[in-house]
Order: sequence, then C-alpha cells, then structure tokens
Amino acid sequence: MKVRIENIYYLFCYAWDCLPESRVVDVSGVPRPDTLNLFAHVIKMGTQHILRRGLDRGYSVERAELQRLRGKIEFAASISSLASSRISLVCEFEEFVPDVLHNQILRATIKRLALAEGVDPDLGAALRNIDLKLQGVRQIQLSGECFRRVQIHRNNAFYGFLMKVCELLYGAVLPDRGRNGRYLFREVLDDESYMSTVFEKFMRRFYELEQSEFPTVCNPTLNWDASSVRIRHLGFLPNMRTDAVLQSANRLIIIDAKYYKDALQTYREKRTAHSGNLYQLMSYLRSAKTQWPEKSCEGILLYPVAASRINLRYVINGHPLRVYTLDLSRRWPKVRKALLALIRPSPSLPAHCQ
Repeated sequence: MKVRIENIYYLFCYAWDCLPESRVVDVSGVPRPDTLNLFAHVIKMGTQHILRRGLDRGYSVERAELQRLRGKIEFAASISSLASSRISLVCEFEEFVPDVLHNQILRATIKRLALAEGVDPDLGAALRNIDLKLQGVRQIQLSGECFRRVQIHRNNAFYGFLMKVCELLYGAVLPDRGRNGRYLFREVLDDESYMSTVFEKFMRRFYELEQSEFPTVCNPTLNWDASSVRIRHLGFLPNMRTDAVLQSANRLIIIDAKYYKDALQTYREKRTAHSGNLYQLMSYLRSAKTQWPEKSCEGILLYPVAASRINLRYVINGHPLRVYTLDLSRRWPKVRKALLALIRPSPSLPAHCQ
C-alpha cells in the first residue's frame, strides 16, 4: 500500500502541533515519494520563506581592535596595543547578527541534505544555492544538545517548525557514510516504535482541532478497579495511559492508535485482530466505566493501512468497539472525512449502545 507523501506531512505537522506554520510550505512539488526528499523539500521551501522575510537575528558579543571607542574597553589588551605604537583600542561590543543557534542548525542541516545519498539532484543543487546565502552564519557540528538550547518565541515561531524537521533529520542520519562520503539517511517510516508515537500524537491533535462534538480530548491515566490489603502494593500496578480519550456529555471514546505493518495477526493459519491490543483496550473500557458510569464507553483500535484494509465492528461486554485501518493512500480530504466519520455514533449498533 503506497502512502501519499502529503499525508505523511500532515501526520508530522499535527503531531508537532505546527499546522499553521506548515501551511507556508507546499509539498505538492516533492520530487520523490520518500521522507528524505519530503523533508529536504520542506527545509528548502521553509528557508527560502525565511530569507524573503529576513533571517532572525540576535546579539552576539564581539571583540575587535578599533580606531574609536565602541562598547566596553578591554584595558589590558588596549595598553598592549598602544605600547606597540598602534593608535587603537581593543573593545568588546554587541552586534545584531544572523549568527544565532537556530540559523546555525538550519545551515548545518542544509549542508547535510545537499550531500545526502538519495536526494533528488535538482533539490540538492537548490540546497547548495541556499547555503551560499547563509554565509553570515557559522557552520557548527550538530548534536542533540543543540536542539535543547534553541529558544523559540512568538516572533520566530516559524523556526520552531523547521527545528522539528531538522531534529527529525538529525536523528535519521546513519553513522556510516555512503559513496564519496555522502550522508546516508534511514527511512523514518520503517521505524515502528518512532512512528507509533507520531501516529498517536497526530490522532490526538487531529481530534482536538477538527471536531466539536467532544469538548474534551486528552490522554489521561485511568484508575485500576483494584484493592489490596497493603496500600503500597497498589503502587506496583502499571499505569493505564491511554492514547486519546474523547468525552462529551453522554459519550466517551477511548482510541488506541497502533502503527503496525499489519493490523491483523496470524495464529495457526487464522487471521485475527491483535489479541494484546484488544485485551488492553477492553481493560481501558472496564476501568473507564467505573470512573464514568453515566457515559457510554466506546473503544477504537486505529491502525494505518499496510497489509490489510479492515473495518470491524463489535459490541463486547456492552461496549461498542471498532477495529479500523486508516487508508493513507487516499487524498487528505478523504482521510480527514474518514477520521471524523469514525467517531460518529454507528446506526448499525443497538440503540442502547449508542
């Protein structure tokens, strides 16, 4: 099943909570349908947008030998200068320059992408041309610490979006170099653990923004319906942390998002829903019902389509439950419509379950 590259873009933009900033970049012109070229294209278009507006700047402390006073005099160095018959002062002063950390990270990422194995040649050439326009920004060695030190505020919010992309690409670089010392990047979509987190955050943020039937969308920790002769023993129970809970006045939906290559498992030649996922969701529903007895508690297991396309409906122990695969090969408006339809009451279920 081929995933549309713009849908991958939407997944990440919702997960990063960067939807307004992401609309600046048109991803219809991505030259190749993979995440490396997608995000290289985003970096190209995003940096061009920043260059048109003007690079963000910050104050940097400079030290130079000058003919006239500027800033603070460095007396020891100035005396040495005067002793050598040079009529000048060594001053320390602040400059308002584009050589700030977020621009340094952006330039370092651009240079890596321009030397990446698998980047479209025209895209690589465009990135090298952009690098020439960033000559006032120092080249740095990227590290995880760099991203933790970046300061984003209201006036440079678009950089926050680009820093998310840069950090994703930094984590995707493989330690070995390819041909001619070119950078190698792994395909992020193949990392089920990482993409599971992205898919979960996407789903929760989508429902926060795109629907109004459920005023509350959160991912609470549910309480176990448990007791013990020793209170401290309760502390050893694992947390029941949900991916998303949607609540209205009379309905509660627990959505468990899974990013698997296949939404079904095979046991003794029989294809079934993943048993562990079903058991987990049923535990969530039982606990939710004890906390919110006045609400109809419903469950959804949500997967992206890979090997199988499924739409299963059940009522288990009185709880409406669906196992559904989201088809990311369709255009985004249809994906959006499917997600909104998923949380509507189902007319095929008994009235007391809705």
